[in-house]
Amino acid sequence: MTRHVSWLCFFALVISAHTAADSRLRVKLAGDFTKLSSQDVFEERYKKSALQNLRSNVRYMYDRSKSRWSFEFHGVGHGVVSNTGYFAENSSSSRLFDPEPSGYWNLSKELVSGSRHFASVNIDRLRLTYRSEEWRVMIGRLPVSWGRGIVYQPLDVFNAYPPTAIDREFKPGNDSLVVERLFNNGSELQLLSTFRDSEHVHVASGSSSTHVFKGYFASGESEIDLILGRHWDETIVGMSVASPVSSILVRADVVFTCEDMESCTISAVVNADYSHGIMGGLLYTFAEYFYNGFGVTSKHKKTTNLPKRLLAGIQRGEIFAYGRHLIATGASVTWHPLWNQSLSLLVNANDGSFLVQTNITFVPTDNVNLTFGMLLPVGDTNEEFGAIELEDSLTTGGNSGLFFELSYYR
Repeated sequence: MTRHVSWLCFFALVISAHTAADSRLRVKLAGDFTKLSSQDVFEERYKKSALQNLRSNVRYMYDRSKSRWSFEFHGVGHGVVSNTGYFAENSSSSRLFDPEPSGYWNLSKELVSGSRHFASVNIDRLRLTYRSEEWRVMIGRLPVSWGRGIVYQPLDVFNAYPPTAIDREFKPGNDSLVVERLFNNGSELQLLSTFRDSEHVHVASGSSSTHVFKGYFASGESEIDLILGRHWDETIVGMSVASPVSSILVRADVVFTCEDMESCTISAVVNADYSHGIMGGLLYTFAEYFYNGFGVTSKHKKTTNLPKRLLAGIQRGEIFAYGRHLIATGASVTWHPLWNQSLSLLVNANDGSFLVQTNITFVPTDNVNLTFGMLLPVGDTNEEFGAIELEDSLTTGGNSGLFFELSYYR
């Protein structure tokens, strides 16, 4: 398989060399500084008071269309250098980069790995699309997004973004087949099948694929999505609604996850956002409530004591909260055409812990962005945004940090 991936990358690059207009490039460099508490397991292991990571991310994009057909290829290279060798998934800079895709085929290759550095390449898009007036068919590695959550996404079971993710430009791809029927009134009917390597996603037995029907309907200014299908070994039934109320846009997602007809769990999210001018700029505000049906209402003493289904959702990248009731609110303001600032607050309504994150973006040119910011979690040990207690009175997580990101587009 590795040889096949290498040849595929080679041919894609050769073809794109002759059609530069169809090619694009995104280069990112990010760094983070995460302060460690004296009880943190990594302070104990590495004898460091802080984690410092420097990450690079290069995404090569090739798109080609002809008549009713189109082809898309994205190759991505990742690199990280750390002062400890611990490449934290929850470190400050990791929230700036899109995670690696998960699919049936292993289209990733480790280039180099050392005690304090790591580099790899992967194929994040490999899509062939056919379009007509009434049909659209897509096959290959492609992104899928469902639901209308802003911070939390209970209806999005396809590599959803973490609540604190800043870099949401390219959602990781899934190995899928999508067939869509388009109607003259704007409605759509979609059949989607996504396939995963069960060994790659740590599943001992059972199905790891997803097969779902989704219908999209518009009624006046409102939009409605209805979903029914099988996800892993469960049945999912969901609905997503978006409707304007005066100048405010209100959205809601509801999903039932059922092991059988007598054992169903409901999760839901509702949010509203509003934009208006302020001091010559634009102010965007939002508020969101998330009911995590798989979550707990008490402190989570060690992850091994949490419900199995909650842990499975966390490991699969579908759930990003331990608690049952979560609240999120935030704002983004354009102070100047070149300067934008965002501020968000995430709160666990059960234990009172919270996380504050803010970042400022400077756009000096059309193809250069600079983002820098900080995050500050506040909570006691074993609370949602506090540190998690491990063995020997050591902890992990719950640390504040600083981060930056420099992006170049060509």
